[in-house]
Amino acid sequence: STLSSSSAASDVYKRQTTIYKSIKQSKWDMLIGKKIFLRAVLPIDVEKLLEWENDTENWEVSSTETMFTREEIAFFVASKQQIKTHGQTRFMICLETEENTIGCIDLFDFNAEEKKIGVGILIGEKQHRRKGYAKEALCLLSNFCFNKLAISTIFSEILESNTSSIRLFESCGFVFKKTNLRNGKTMRYYELLSLIHISEP
Repeated sequence: STLSSSSAASDVYKRQTTIYKSIKQSKWDMLIGKKIFLRAVLPIDVEKLLEWENDTENWEVSSTETMFTREEIAFFVASKQQIKTHGQTRFMICLETEENTIGCIDLFDFNAEEKKIGVGILIGEKQHRRKGYAKEALCLLSNFCFNKLAISTIFSEILESNTSSIRLFESCGFVFKKTNLRNGKTMRYYELLSLIHISEP
């Protein structure tokens, strides 16, 4: 019934609020910026991630080519994600003022020998794009990689036609190195070195 559905939605909201508060109080797995904070992925994120991953408009950023099932996303969220042991991790991008999750940022393909790691970012909530949140998240995570993980190089591959992402990465100091061909698509390969200072947005 509508009443039971409304009650269930209210219960979910209360659980989410409690979890967010506990995270913020303990500063657990968090990177805190001026307008946003980055936190670890939680089970409450499954539905939102499923929505973002299966939005074909986002596939240009994520390189996704097929739809995900809810089970696949739930398995990903439940999987261990430690950079130095599993080579990847995902952070959720949340607004500091609203405790609202607006996107995600990934670290992947960690190479311990070369001290190198890849990064990818998505602002899934479209109304929050072009407001500086992606730049703050990217700069925040880049500083974390250099200062806490002792990374020497952060890299990213961006579809040549994705001019907004290209501008974002270049504004954070990433330098174009070469073009690569991936599945018939031309990708621009960028790097950011630890010797380059990452300024706050």
